[in-house]
Amino acid sequence: MILGAGLLMAGAAGAAFAGPYFPAGIVLAALLVWSLRRADARRGDNAVQRHLWAAGHLALGAAFAGTAAEYVLPEAKALVAVALVVVAGLAALRVDVSDTARWVVTAVLSVVAVGFVAVCFGLTPVEPASSGLAGEPVTAGGLVAALPGVLLSTVLFVALFAHVRRGWSIAVGVALAVAVSAGALYQLGPVRLGLANTSLRDALAAADAGTLMTLFNTVVVLATLPALLAVLASARRELAPSGAPVVVAGYGLAAVATLLGPPDTLLLASAAALSAMLIGLLRNRRCRASVSSDTVPP
Repeated sequence: MILGAGLLMAGAAGAAFAGPYFPAGIVLAALLVWSLRRADARRGDNAVQRHLWAAGHLALGAAFAGTAAEYVLPEAKALVAVALVVVAGLAALRVDVSDTARWVVTAVLSVVAVGFVAVCFGLTPVEPASSGLAGEPVTAGGLVAALPGVLLSTVLFVALFAHVRRGWSIAVGVALAVAVSAGALYQLGPVRLGLANTSLRDALAAADAGTLMTLFNTVVVLATLPALLAVLASARRELAPSGAPVVVAGYGLAAVATLLGPPDTLLLASAAALSAMLIGLLRNRRCRASVSSDTVPP
């Protein structure tokens, strides 16, 4: 569910960083998250970790609110994004998205992703000159030159995979994310894809599938609003030991963060999640080293 909401704008940010090579960042981000989990980088009771996870959730909330506003009401996107965080934050003080609802939303978004890919590859772009990689072949030299952008794309997608709990779910998520990204690249090319946060809708327009816009806006609402509520509820749980004023202050910061725009807030979320996982990894290694030294006979 989190990945589905994030893909609405992460593809554009990834293309802005790494051009046609940004799907490699999706794969690397998933491998990084999976590797840290394999190394037992789990959430602990450490206050620093809890606050980092909370910061990541709040930044994701700002990203999702900004994405919904960009797609649905772009003429008042700043006001709408702030309002969404405020309303969802009030709701998240009491309720959360159930596991059943998460699975239903995830299943629906997966079907939509498959349909999006089918439309993108099933229809020839209206402007062939700007389709695919805009005539620029993908080469090993080009990949090396794009490496800094690919690494930035890797960081960008970390927050979207950090919430996936099972290895097979990460694999399915990678497959869908790469397929959606490839479809958008085919229709728009890397330059047009990286120009707007609403690039997935632009890809449908490029495929001359404008009749699907109303349905697509409904999908945007379905993807972003449950994800917004879920991440704000997660932030509330992480901040609960610090007291209600800290939770409210966190929601206020998330509302202000919407003004940065979805790509920047997604980067903040990924940086916080990555920091929390690395701290967990270091703590677990210290614990193992301490246990080993205690069991070694003098």
